[in-house]
Amino acid sequence: MLNEYLALTNDEYAVVKFAEKAKLILEEDETVTMKMVKEREHPVKTVGEKKGKKSRGATAFELDDDELFEILRVLRAELMKKEEVPLYILFE
Repeated sequence: MLNEYLALTNDEYAVVKFAEKAKLILEEDETVTMKMVKEREHPVKTVGEKKGKKSRGATAFELDDDELFEILRVLRAELMKKEEVPLYILFE
């Protein structure tokens, strides 16, 4: 995890701990470089532009998110059947 600088424990409640390489940073002043993900710019709406109607709890998805949304929707339906609980209970 994170180039071997951090590690997760396998306990009941996972904890993030320093790994062996982290000692080099803490004790020997080694520098670490990481790439950062660029944030997407959201389009600016003009004054006359109207918002589309959305159902309660709906979220605007990017095109890339549609596939993930469909996968999660199917998973939610499968879990509902397996656990025998209403859909609104899952993923609250």
